[in-house]
Amino acid sequence: MLLSAPDVGIAPGDSPVLRTVFDRLKPEPQERRRERRDPFRYVMRLTPLEGAAPVGEPMYVVGRDLTPFGIGFEHPAPLPHRRVRLTAADAALEDLGLGDLEIEVVLRWCRFLEAARYESGGRITQTSHPLK
Repeated sequence: MLLSAPDVGIAPGDSPVLRTVFDRLKPEPQERRRERRDPFRYVMRLTPLEGAAPVGEPMYVVGRDLTPFGIGFEHPAPLPHRRVRLTAADAALEDLGLGDLEIEVVLRWCRFLEAARYESGGRITQTSHPLK
C-alpha cells in the first residue's frame, strides 16, 4: 500500500524525491510571448470597425494586459468584427491623464471562458498615445 505524504508525516518540501514528483506534476508555466505584458485592468468602450468607419453596437470591455504591440481584454459576447476601436471609459484612466486614450486593434484570437465571458486579443494598429 502506498501512503500519501500527509499519511507518513512528510511535507513535500522535506523529501527530495517527493519534491521532484511535485515539480514534475506542476511545472513552471513556459512563457511563449516575446514581449513583456503589463496588467491593464481598465474599462474600455469597444466599437466595431469596418475599415475606419464604426459599425454595429458598441459594448464595454475590461482590459487584461497590454504590450507596445498588442492588447487583451474580456467581453460579454462573441465579437463578429475583426477590427475594433477601444476608447477609455474608466475614471482611473482619466486620473492618469489618459481619458482620451483610443486604441485600434486587429483581433487575432477569441477564447470562450464561461457563459457571457470571452477573452480576445490582437495587434495594435493605431493609438492616440505612445505605448512604449
